[in-house]
Amino acid sequence: MGPTGRDRSVEVRERCWNPPKSAESHLAEQGVPIERIAARCGFAASGALSSAFLRHTGVRPSTYRKN
Repeated sequence: MGPTGRDRSVEVRERCWNPPKSAESHLAEQGVPIERIAARCGFAASGALSSAFLRHTGVRPSTYRKN
């Protein structure tokens, strides 16, 4: 049996929020579009990354990047 949606969610979360290269550190790279960061983290769209990032950190990626 293949991985469930929940299994994939855990995999993506681990890939994006654990060192060595987290979503936060990708966002620190000012020239990298959020769409590319989403793809690096395994999200199909930037909106999916934005929603997951908001749930995880309490702020949207664009807000995090500005600060």
